[in-house]
Amino acid sequence: MDRKGKVLERLTSRMGINVSPSFSPDGKSLAFVSDRSGQPQLYIMNMKSRKVQRLTFEGKDNSEPSWSPKGDKIAYTGRIDGHYQVFTIAPQGGRPYQVTREWGDYESPSWSPDGKQLVLSRRRNGHSEICTIFPNGKGMRVLFSLQGNQAYPRWSSRPQ
Repeated sequence: MDRKGKVLERLTSRMGINVSPSFSPDGKSLAFVSDRSGQPQLYIMNMKSRKVQRLTFEGKDNSEPSWSPKGDKIAYTGRIDGHYQVFTIAPQGGRPYQVTREWGDYESPSWSPDGKQLVLSRRRNGHSEICTIFPNGKGMRVLFSLQGNQAYPRWSSRPQ
């Protein structure tokens, strides 16, 4: 769509829900979530050819794709054993890596501008907080000690 909100082109044409678009850093690919397979899964669209390939095959509820700044990984939220966890996967596919493993629900991953950390939301005991973690799953750190709930973090790019 243009800056005024006018739809210029529809990118997905299949029935079902197609949501949460995330462009690759070079703009050549688009990751998105679709339930065309029956459950929410991640797909990649080549922006030139408009060809779509399914990216995730494990888990029943994969959502919220976020490209790394280099474009070599996509972080996403996936449900496993009844809880939401954060995973990473190569844009070409393959075996996902489970980043979070502690008890709780982890959602809304977003990459730091240098690609060295992820910011995410962690929900435990009815309370949500914003945390950072390294992509290898180490160094979980709560950012704020505030009352209330914090959710849906996004890491902005560096100012130029």
